Amino acid sequence: MQNYLFYLIILYPNPAENSIVITYTGDMQNLKDCMMEIYDIYGSAVKSIYINNVTQDVNISDLARGMYLYRIIDTGKVLYYSKFIKM
Repeated sequence: MQNYLFYLIILYPNPAENSIVITYTGDMQNLKDCMMEIYDIYGSAVKSIYINNVTQDVNISDLARGMYLYRIIDTGKVLYYSKFIKM
C-alpha cells in the first residue's frame, strides 16, 4: 500500500480536541466516492465521513481521548492513511 497522495491530503490540527479539518489540494473532480474512515487503536471503525469538499470539517467530539488511525478511500481504493491524536 502506498501513500501516493501524501502531498494532496492535509489534516489539522493534530493533536485535536473537538474537530479536525481535512484539506484536499488536488482536483475534486477526479474523486468519485471519497470517504474518510476513522479507526481506534484496536482496528475497530468508529466513524465514516463522505468527503465532498476541498476542505471538510470533521466533528470528533464524540470520540474518546487517544490515538486514531484514518484512511482516505475513493471507490474502494485506499488513497492515503495516517493517524491523529484526540485530546
